[in-house]
Amino acid sequence: MTQQGLRQASAYDLSLFPTASNYNEDLMRLFDAEGVPAGTFNERQLRFINARLTASYTNLTEAMQAFADSKSFYNWSSLGTLDT
Repeated sequence: MTQQGLRQASAYDLSLFPTASNYNEDLMRLFDAEGVPAGTFNERQLRFINARLTASYTNLTEAMQAFADSKSFYNWSSLGTLDT
């Protein structure tokens, strides 16, 4: 399974939904379950990461890298989970 597939499975597991969809849909459902306010995918992903890191990044790329760093991964693409 690819790292993206692992992240999707992580979102699916964390959100406890009965069926898996595509990557974006599973993450959007996770954002809903986590109470992330409405917005575009990127806006919601940034809010999700900021909440997990207790941070206030305004740049998604920087937030993704910080999240990866917090999990001791090289970068976002090498992450296999969204669980904290």
